[in-house]
Amino acid sequence: MVRWFLLFALPILMCTLVFQALLVLSENLRVNFLSGEYPASGAPFLVAAGTGIPARGEVTPTLLERFSFLWFAVDVIVTAAIAFVIAWFLRIRNAWVPSVSATVAVGWLVASSSSSPPVLIRSFGFSYWIYWLVAFAIIAAGWTLYRTRPRRG
Repeated sequence: MVRWFLLFALPILMCTLVFQALLVLSENLRVNFLSGEYPASGAPFLVAAGTGIPARGEVTPTLLERFSFLWFAVDVIVTAAIAFVIAWFLRIRNAWVPSVSATVAVGWLVASSSSSPPVLIRSFGFSYWIYWLVAFAIIAAGWTLYRTRPRRG
């Protein structure tokens, strides 16, 4: 059970947590400082509300007032559950390579992107959330094929 946790559950949970945090922070930066066009951030559910331009005399809420830890946890759990199903379906025993690779690849895309969503699916965050799931599935399938290829010897 400990081996399963260290090789299967822990990498998926850690990487989904890191990815969701990066996604919310980068989207929050774009929403509140660069564009002001999108009212909320997070994927697949809304985690934080954007402030936009406050009316004269109103106080702008802080990040902690706009951020929902409950919905952030739900986002991480839903993303991890989908990744668990993908990894279970592909019979992966060690999920470190697919989860870290997908997080690094999509994290790089998030960091180097503009303020507009890459694909017009709901929002910036939702588009990159779909990218992470697809990247995880493709890398996991490639990892499975690499590990099961016949060895010469």
